Amino acid sequence: MPTSHKDPAGVERTRPLYDVVHNDKKRVAYFYDSDIGNYAYVTGHPMKPHRIRLAHSLVMNYNVYKFLEIYVSAAPLRLPLGS
Repeated sequence: MPTSHKDPAGVERTRPLYDVVHNDKKRVAYFYDSDIGNYAYVTGHPMKPHRIRLAHSLVMNYNVYKFLEIYVSAAPLRLPLGS
């Protein structure tokens, strides 16, 4: 019978903390628009452009984007009013 090894915090270290699941059916889509920080939001608004830019920086610098489906939004069409 294997003995369990616990660290000083009492956590068992004989097995991994998590299992990596390889499942081709799980997909993550990533949407980001660099213009998100060009808008001003009122104080207390739940949209935080700085947090979105920070999360994007982490995604890019830790190479997480390699595991995501990335979508780039098309620029809006400029139509004259009343068309």
